[in-house]
Amino acid sequence: MNAARTLILAILALATALATGCRPSVEPRFDAVPGPVRTVDIAIAAAEEPQPLAPEEWAAVDAAHDRYLVDFDRVRAEVLAPLVQAVRADRTQAWMKDGAALARLARRHAA
Repeated sequence: MNAARTLILAILALATALATGCRPSVEPRFDAVPGPVRTVDIAIAAAEEPQPLAPEEWAAVDAAHDRYLVDFDRVRAEVLAPLVQAVRADRTQAWMKDGAALARLARRHAA
C-alpha cells in the first residue's frame, strides 16, 4: 500500500508541475527547453497529503526522482536540444501552419 501511495504521489507531483509549467502565453514558444520537476515541487505536493510520508516512502520518492533527473538530462540532450536547434534554424516558422512539416518534424525528433 505504501509503495502504491508513493507512486501515486510522484505521478500527481509530476502532473501538477507539468500543468503549471504549460500555461499558454500570448505567443507559443517552440525554442525553449523546459526544466525537470524539482524536488521542491514534490515536497509541496507531499505537504498537501493528509498523512505525511514515512521516511522509507521519502527514500523511495527520492530515489525515483534521482532516476528521473538522470533520464531527463539524457532526453534533454538527445531529443529536446536537437529539436530546439531545428526550430531556431527555421526563422520563417512557416512550418507552424504546415501540417506536413509538423509531421516531418515530429517524426525526425520522435524518441
